Amino acid sequence: MSACTKSAGGNGNASKDFYLRFKADGVQNEYRAHVEGNFNKPSGPTEYITILGGTKVQFEAKKSNMTLGLTTVGTTMLHTTYTNYSASAPGLKKAKLALISFLDENGKPYASWGEEFSLVLPPGSPIDVRLVITEASSTHIRGNFSGTLYSADFSAKIKITDGEFYLEQH
Repeated sequence: MSACTKSAGGNGNASKDFYLRFKADGVQNEYRAHVEGNFNKPSGPTEYITILGGTKVQFEAKKSNMTLGLTTVGTTMLHTTYTNYSASAPGLKKAKLALISFLDENGKPYASWGEEFSLVLPPGSPIDVRLVITEASSTHIRGNFSGTLYSADFSAKIKITDGEFYLEQH
């Protein structure tokens, strides 16, 4: 269990400097409520998890929120681009799980899918999540992300670009 001090701005974090921002199909979004995460926490003998997220409005978790999940085999490394697809270029590494989930302003859910599940997606659907942690300390986590997300019935997709975060570490 974690808790945050309510700031004067009412966003749920002690500092107004923490944020999660991104473009969804070119539309800028910025979340400053409950922008927090956990970095590189052991979840088994060889696996580590990182969970990051934020909401637009405090105590309104059923819309306008985003969560980023990362599971790695071995310690999560800084300045490495983790993907949800097999990567062969230097600096890229396929994570055991690299996931972006998003509830839009109407509460409609979207999520990314890894290449292991590509058969459920319409043919030619991009599988392109990228997540990079550039800084992690006992107080904060910083990085960037992007990827294509799909609605639960695969009838709609959203392209997430220019994602960046500076989150309070718990």
